[in-house]
Amino acid sequence: MAAGDSLDRKIQELRYALDIEKRLSKDEILERYLNIAYFGDGAYGVGTAAEHYFGVPISQVNVEQAALLAGLVQSPSRYNPAAHPQAALTRRNTVLDKMAEYKYISPTQADAAKQVPITVVPTPPPAADSCVTATAPFFCDYVRTQLQGSPSLGSTMEERNRRIYEGGLVIRTTLDPQVQQAVQEAVNSTVAPDNRVSATEVVIQPGTGNILAMAVNRVYGPDTAANQTVVPLPTNATFQPGSTFKTFVLAAALEQGYGTSTAFYSPACYESKKFPLDRGEGDCAKGFSNSDPAEAGIYDIPKGTWDSVNTFYVQLAEKTGIPAVLEMARRLGVSPPQADKIGATDGATAIGGGQYMYVSPLQMADAYATIAGGGVRCTPRFATGAVDSSKDPIDVAGPPKCEQVLAKGVADTVSSVLAGVPINGTGTNAAIGRPSAGKTGTTDEYSAAWYVGFTPQIAAAVSVGDPSGAESHPLRGVVADGRTWPRVFGGDLPAIIWGKSMRAALANLPVVPLPAADPTVARGTKGGLSTP
Repeated sequence: MAAGDSLDRKIQELRYALDIEKRLSKDEILERYLNIAYFGDGAYGVGTAAEHYFGVPISQVNVEQAALLAGLVQSPSRYNPAAHPQAALTRRNTVLDKMAEYKYISPTQADAAKQVPITVVPTPPPAADSCVTATAPFFCDYVRTQLQGSPSLGSTMEERNRRIYEGGLVIRTTLDPQVQQAVQEAVNSTVAPDNRVSATEVVIQPGTGNILAMAVNRVYGPDTAANQTVVPLPTNATFQPGSTFKTFVLAAALEQGYGTSTAFYSPACYESKKFPLDRGEGDCAKGFSNSDPAEAGIYDIPKGTWDSVNTFYVQLAEKTGIPAVLEMARRLGVSPPQADKIGATDGATAIGGGQYMYVSPLQMADAYATIAGGGVRCTPRFATGAVDSSKDPIDVAGPPKCEQVLAKGVADTVSSVLAGVPINGTGTNAAIGRPSAGKTGTTDEYSAAWYVGFTPQIAAAVSVGDPSGAESHPLRGVVADGRTWPRVFGGDLPAIIWGKSMRAALANLPVVPLPAADPTVARGTKGGLSTP
């Protein structure tokens, strides 16, 4: 029993043990324990362990194999026969001696068994993954990963795994079954599970950080030949965010006093002095270009956002500075794994590109939920509570951890600008018949596409791309949603998925208006037509 346990808890556990002994025989208690005990290498239960290490059912193990399994329980990691064969041999032989001492076998049998070398199957097959059969397997995998890293369950991985799989834990998760079903049906019906392209969606509740859904259009499992995957696509930084990252430029600009009337002449190709480029040969080799060559003219913040004009946003980032954009993203919940390598002259950052600019759907949903929550960021959480087998609470999640990271007036003004994207801009496929806001994103050469958006009650991020290599397998000639897409933009499949899932997820919730722009922030202290 862990040090520091209260006397009340010790008494409660004693009563619990006595109650079990009244109801079950010692053999029944042992059987139940062995069916859930951890035997190392990801194997839980003695039957699974027998298959895992020896490739035979538990009914067919011999004396020396049974002794090895019995010895494993004390320290599955230390006595793992695949990783530490000598330690496993010593431990097995100790068990054989004890078996002879207690007359389960004769001394002669024990001596003979000790002469048999330990043999495990050459490559132990992976133990069965309990998340495979879960209704939300990628969320299940995320919960398991978070629990395995929770110090409240123990100081070592072995101890935490014991608590997770043997401790009778009851976890009250944040998953909303209705939202999960809506999201899963949306990704599967739009991009079929056997498609080379993955579609991933994560949903977060503004104001709490509760993760309501995680869905991928892939069957969760190890059979890659059948297009299954156990890669945690909802939480992996697999794809560049494209223009969904412009939202952080927008927020940084408003915070610095640039009003929504801030405007630039934004040509089809813009060569920046602050963000120099040189791609060698080709059109606009030394500049930033728009997705549509005909896209050129004077744009202000709303119109430049709705039409997702790259050359407008590069000029806006010249005003804010790239470090301020990255800091804004960090405050809202997005930190690319290699953000420290992004320099002040990496202008591609402003439009969600660059070799170090990779983010996860969970991060993007978190950031947009912060905007929906009036600038209050709540750390994403997977559970609202947990109790152990004694019904004592365990702090694996705690209450929502929320902090005002962006002034409400700035967040509301960002929201009011993004509200035009599904109405007047590139995200019309994401319109859901009620107030919503969002941003499309399409990466260079169509390697990935996104739609991230929110209503006051819910925020969601959708990413679409080929996880086997986005840059080498771009979104060209993709067959999905009943047609072939020569190229996939963020306003195409991602926006369609977002619209489908949100219409179903919000069906029983009241229509809530988005906040109006803060007049002071929208007016700003800087603005008007500006020159770079």
